[in-house]
Amino acid sequence: MTVELLYTLFEWVALVAGVACVWLLIKQNIWTFPIGLLFSVVTLAVLIAQKLYANSIETAYYLFMNAYGWWWWTRGQQDTGAELPVTRMPAPWWFGLVVLGALVTLALGRFLDSYTDADLAYIDSATTAAAFIAMWMSARKYLQSWALWLVVDIAYVGLYLYKDLPTYAVLYILYLGLAVVGWRAWQRNLNTAT
Repeated sequence: MTVELLYTLFEWVALVAGVACVWLLIKQNIWTFPIGLLFSVVTLAVLIAQKLYANSIETAYYLFMNAYGWWWWTRGQQDTGAELPVTRMPAPWWFGLVVLGALVTLALGRFLDSYTDADLAYIDSATTAAAFIAMWMSARKYLQSWALWLVVDIAYVGLYLYKDLPTYAVLYILYLGLAVVGWRAWQRNLNTAT
């Protein structure tokens, strides 16, 4: 098997695992996390080969966040005896998260631009910073995570088309639709819980 064929296979595994992972997240099914781990492992290999290092760091972060989300959702069930509820992120946190995202973008972009052969260092870093925040919000079951995912998904469609990764571009187009479905589903869950 050639390296190119292996990466194509990885891209298709990532596409299937990625869609399944987000669908399970929408359904608030804890199996989103182990499938997210599979997605992260295969995607990491592809992104490193494409020299999208900030995106690779993001994917490594997904490995950690899938473990964290799995633990957090399980802990919520153990503490209350019920499923961890969907909630709204406290409004004052937005400013801090925007500042954090900007700082991560600038620091990571500068590092990658100065010390690596990274392609699109600042764009890659901005999408990575936003996705870091969105993933953390999803693991905490904050409704607004879906709005941030919409922004991230739009940016990634453009990035992956530019980098000639059409399978990942299709994945993020699918994610766009799933983010809308996820927002609506979690919104209904939030409304019935209050």
